[in-house]
Amino acid sequence: MTIEYIDFDLRDMMDSVYKLFFFIADDKGLKLNFEISPDVPDIVIGDPVRLNQILVNLINNAIKFTPTGSVKITVTHTEKYLRFSVEDTGIGISIKNQEKIFESFTQVDSDISRKYGGTGLGLAITKRLVTLMDGEIELHSEPGNGSEFIISIPFITGDSDKVVKHTSAASTLNDLDGLRILLAEDNQMNQYVIHQMLNKLKARVELAENGREALNLLDLDKFDLLLLDIQMPEMNGFEVISIIRKYSSEHINFNIPVIAITADVFPETRKRALEAGMNGIVTKPFEETQLLNEVGQLVGKPNIIEDNGTKEFGNKNFDEAEKKSSDNTGHEEIHVANNKSPKNTPNVIYNYMVKNIGTDNKLIMNILELFKTQTYPEVDQLYKAADEFNFKKIQQIAHKLKPSFAYIGKDDIRDKLHSIENHILSTDVPDINIIKSNLEMLQPKFENILNEINSLFEDLQHTETKSNGYTD
Repeated sequence: MTIEYIDFDLRDMMDSVYKLFFFIADDKGLKLNFEISPDVPDIVIGDPVRLNQILVNLINNAIKFTPTGSVKITVTHTEKYLRFSVEDTGIGISIKNQEKIFESFTQVDSDISRKYGGTGLGLAITKRLVTLMDGEIELHSEPGNGSEFIISIPFITGDSDKVVKHTSAASTLNDLDGLRILLAEDNQMNQYVIHQMLNKLKARVELAENGREALNLLDLDKFDLLLLDIQMPEMNGFEVISIIRKYSSEHINFNIPVIAITADVFPETRKRALEAGMNGIVTKPFEETQLLNEVGQLVGKPNIIEDNGTKEFGNKNFDEAEKKSSDNTGHEEIHVANNKSPKNTPNVIYNYMVKNIGTDNKLIMNILELFKTQTYPEVDQLYKAADEFNFKKIQQIAHKLKPSFAYIGKDDIRDKLHSIENHILSTDVPDINIIKSNLEMLQPKFENILNEINSLFEDLQHTETKSNGYTD
């Protein structure tokens, strides 16, 4: 494990960490406070990836072991040290347990482990990282009165000119050059979209169809980052991260940054992912800037991309989940620059894809082709599973289809599929009549969408032909 020293924007990094935990704390009824002293420099030299991991571990534990009250993060500095305090009003730690809490895989109290869903195993890694950064970690706590972890890390004021900032994806083509990313995702449409987003920045991406294949690839080769779908066949994302964080081999780095990919927008999913050891989370479907900024935070390039001059941190889809409506007619029209838009384009599908994926018509055409060839056979299987009363298969297919329809702006379809999935998961004996009733309502919509896509595809083909100098 090595430490990197680069110029980075400390406040940007802290903003990302805050957004990562805000909904988790809020869902638990906790107040989350971040305070950075005004005299703390904006730009410092250090390892933003390792510092991010230290803070994620400490804040995650603070929230986990605080039933009520608050968690407060304070950043100050002395002449030579940055000082990070993570203070909570939680259950506290006895003197006896304080002596061994930083030991690897130490379970300090089995009763606490059962009640709060595990122990702070990340503290051993945290101490190791702090030591590697020539820093110190302190703990002040007593049972019933909360805990405070204080991290002191040497720092040097950085140079803002060395923190590269960009205003468009096109100007960042070398930002991920050489970075090796493993993408574990079973949906081919999701694979293609994510692969194209990362390829534009010259990242080297390898694909795994399921969790077991991902572990095999991690064992055979070295990767800088893992993008891990939570729900996959054979072995899901939670099982994969559990193995990665607990074991290591010659190649598997138990400390590899991992971004969870999920179609769920619920705080519980986000909370569970972070507690399992994920370093970040993105919700399908996501805008290009959201994925790239999440990746950038974890590989030491927090300003990898900007959207219209405004940095996007965290997950906009998650932040705005409560505001989204299932009515798609409200999408504002996108005026595309530097690319020819088709004449008779259905606004919802085309404009939504341009907003989230970009203005490359060829890329949009490829995604539409994948949608037709991959998604609609799954739709047929969904109805077949309903005829066979195969509830497990219905749930799996509904979950898999959700992001595909969301990628083309059909949130009403996604929401209906989610209702079907949720009914099966939340009911001991699912009602097939409810499921079939929902599927009957979806049938004409599926047909209309296919017609829209075929029409859009023809328009795009015609537009591309004309732009290449050919005429009818």
